[in-house]
Amino acid sequence: MKIAIGSENPTKINAVKKAIQAIYPDAQILPFPANSGVSEQPRSLEETLQGALNRATHTLNTLTPDLAIGLENGLNFTPPGTFMIGWCVITDKNNIQGLSQPPALLLPKTIAKALKENPDLTPKNIQEHFQNHQGMVDYLTKQLVHREEGWEIAIRYALATFISPEIYKS
Repeated sequence: MKIAIGSENPTKINAVKKAIQAIYPDAQILPFPANSGVSEQPRSLEETLQGALNRATHTLNTLTPDLAIGLENGLNFTPPGTFMIGWCVITDKNNIQGLSQPPALLLPKTIAKALKENPDLTPKNIQEHFQNHQGMVDYLTKQLVHREEGWEIAIRYALATFISPEIYKS
């Protein structure tokens, strides 16, 4: 089985490998630099979902794997605060789709304010400012949670459509 991910990001690739190998141990994982077709830092649930969908579709149409995965990070500005969010889309040649989200992380008010005021700023820019290369999730949780774990869970959730098709068809 060939499973392609529309990213060359090591964190996302490792999450795909871990999630997929639990179900398809012999699967070949193919990273692919798919374009999201959205802004570099999506700023809503809808834009983030569109980015994941575009990555999955572009990867499917280019590599024709058995499954194509699109993962997209974004921001969601809400009354309680600004959250780092993501979407996972898994699709196949029959246009069956599995969708899910990794856990959302509330950003500190100072970071949220900077992101809101400067559309070119991203969590990645901010972590570089702090000379932190472990990722914003790892940084804010002091490595209690790793971003890869959230993606791994989201991928497994999105696979439900494919591993329980009899339930999802009804």
